[in-house]
Amino acid sequence: MKMILSSRRHRHVAKLGMFLIAAALIAGMAGCTSYATEYHLTIFSTEGGAVTAPGEATSSYYAGAVVTLVATPDPACRFVKWTGNVGTISDVNAATTTITMDDDYTITANFVAVVTHHLTISGTEGGSVTSPGDGTFIHDEGAAVDLVASPDGCYHFVSWTGDVDTIADVSDPTTTITMAGDCTIAARFDYTPMVAGGYRHTVGLKNDGTVVVVGRSDETQDDVGGWTDIVRVAAGSKHTVGLKSDGTVVAVGWNYAGECNVGGWNLI
Repeated sequence: MKMILSSRRHRHVAKLGMFLIAAALIAGMAGCTSYATEYHLTIFSTEGGAVTAPGEATSSYYAGAVVTLVATPDPACRFVKWTGNVGTISDVNAATTTITMDDDYTITANFVAVVTHHLTISGTEGGSVTSPGDGTFIHDEGAAVDLVASPDGCYHFVSWTGDVDTIADVSDPTTTITMAGDCTIAARFDYTPMVAGGYRHTVGLKNDGTVVVVGRSDETQDDVGGWTDIVRVAAGSKHTVGLKSDGTVVAVGWNYAGECNVGGWNLI
């Protein structure tokens, strides 16, 4: 009987020991569990748009998470910048960017209404506005718009006319205009007369690009009847030279030393 009781006692002790060991293991495992830190991101926006990713709310993210931000403006509005706890935002001026979650952050996407103005440009005789061109264009308020006026062959640029208060230099064919309201402007050109005198003949350039010659014609220096699109003329002793708008050169008259051999010339 004593042997039976002793055997039972040993079994109970063994079971209790195994239980205590298992409990200690479980407690040890529980003590080693590491919980990841979470931070909160709260997002707002001003009038004129919305934060479409991840949205305007308070969301939780694990520490170190990189969250994509997308600010979408309404029509006739534009994104300005992110404000608030922006220390870990990649680019506060970019509508699409990222923020790294190292703490609790509150940020705001800022938008403004876009004010636009009309710029109307009209061409005049003697040239054209090659930038931005003739017509009506829409630009944001405060925008600096490049202006380039290009005269035709026998003309030169004089000035910009019209609503010129915000043009940087009205006398410069290449300048800018700052959009502070609706503007109507034009480039003014004027004809550039030109004459040239030879030994015994005189050459004149007309505003239509043709040429006239008076005086001696013994060496055909007056044979300019077929010349067109001429922008400059010159007269030698007994020969006449013309520069065309495409950069090619024509010449007639005395050619004793090859002074009229300009057929292959292009000066542009």
